[in-house]
Amino acid sequence: MSVFSTLQSILINGIVAVLIIFLGLIFGRFLGNLTKRVLKELEVNRLLKKHIFLELKAENVLGEVVKYASYITAVVIALNKIGVTGIVLYIILSLGVVITVGIVLFDVRDFSHNLIVGLFSKKRKNLKKDQEINISNVKGNIISVGITEIRVKTKNDDIIIIPSSLIIKEFK
Repeated sequence: MSVFSTLQSILINGIVAVLIIFLGLIFGRFLGNLTKRVLKELEVNRLLKKHIFLELKAENVLGEVVKYASYITAVVIALNKIGVTGIVLYIILSLGVVITVGIVLFDVRDFSHNLIVGLFSKKRKNLKKDQEINISNVKGNIISVGITEIRVKTKNDDIIIIPSSLIIKEFK
């Protein structure tokens, strides 16, 4: 009888864990969309652009962060219900930290190079809006000149983003 009650307990905990994850996915998506809508109503993107002079999509980013944080919380609660929270959580967190550090280091390297070139390049500063350019087989008119990139609109109405580091290489 003891084996039967143990199996029954494991089965019930497994079903509850699956339900927790399922409800967590629904709740996370709802919270993410709610966050996006609230931030859109507060016009966060416009305020950031106006006061910080950066065009960020904070509404989408924060909405996604809330959504995935809810997903992770649901998974942790489900793992806790099953009774394997400790070891699985440590493994997942360790892998997450290693992957995140790798991605951040890779992105920071490219971003910092483009930022430095964008800030200190005299050749890039000569580029103006609506100027026609031909860089790396991309021919079109400049839409905007940012610190880290230049947006070009081609004849086919495609918008191409060219990093500042590529522009400085092209004009050497």
